Parts: sequence; C-alpha cells; structure tokens
Amino acid sequence: MNHIVDTELQEKIKERVEVDPDTGCWIWTKGTTTAGYGVLRRDGRAQYAHRLAYEAFKGPIPDGMSVMHSCDRPSCCNPTHLRVGTHAENMADMANKGRQKRGAYHPVAKLTEADVREIRRLAELGVTQADIGETFGVTQSNVSYIVNRHAWAWLS
Repeated sequence: MNHIVDTELQEKIKERVEVDPDTGCWIWTKGTTTAGYGVLRRDGRAQYAHRLAYEAFKGPIPDGMSVMHSCDRPSCCNPTHLRVGTHAENMADMANKGRQKRGAYHPVAKLTEADVREIRRLAELGVTQADIGETFGVTQSNVSYIVNRHAWAWLS
C-alpha cells in the first residue's frame, strides 16, 4: 500500500535523534515521558515520537493498533525497528521478554513480597481471607488471588 511521504516530519524526527552505532537505534534526544518514550508536539498536541516515525516513514497506523519496538528501547524511532500490532500482541511481547513490572515494582502495588508471603502463611494457619485483607488493606478477593496463586504466582 502506498502512502503519502511526509518529508517535513521525517526531517523533524531525524533532527531530534542520535543513531546508536551498536544497535542502529535512533535515540530520541528531546522530551520524553517518564517511561522513556519520545514526545513531539504535532497538530497542537503531544504525540509519541515512535508512532510519528512509523507514520512518517512507513504509513498510517490502523485505528486501535499499537506500534511495537523490536529493539525494546522506548526512545527508539528507527522505522526499521517498529511494527504495528494489537495491544494484546504488544503486552504478550513485553511479557515474553520479561519487561513487565510486577510485584512491588508495579506502579499500583500495595503489597511487598514479604506481605504476600505473610498473607499465604496466615491463610495456611486458617486465618480468614477477610481478616487477612483487613490487616493488609486489600480486599478479600485480592487475598484469594494471592493465596490461590492467580496473583503473585511467580513468588514462592
């Protein structure tokens, strides 16, 4: 499928990256998000630089699709490192490569690894899940997920 080449956007992107000679990544050198993704203002709003790079060099991104990095580097804008995929494919890729934040490192985590071990220990002793949840400030269903290893399954 042919697309209209946006040479102006291509040049803007090229002016704002440095090429990593070892990986070929085009590293975004301007504003970034806290997660390290490049940001560029376009059409009056901030947009992800890697998505704009995909559009400028490869073509339109279908509605609802993600732009994935084969290099796993959020700041990379090299169009040869970018491909389109579904959100589910992007999440599966992240999980398969061990890049997801889990446990206490997850941004909304309320518990530590020590808390989870204690929750499981208390459950084995017969303390009710409701009482455990109250002690740790989580719901009974959260305790159930932990005890039955639907949550924190990787933690022994």
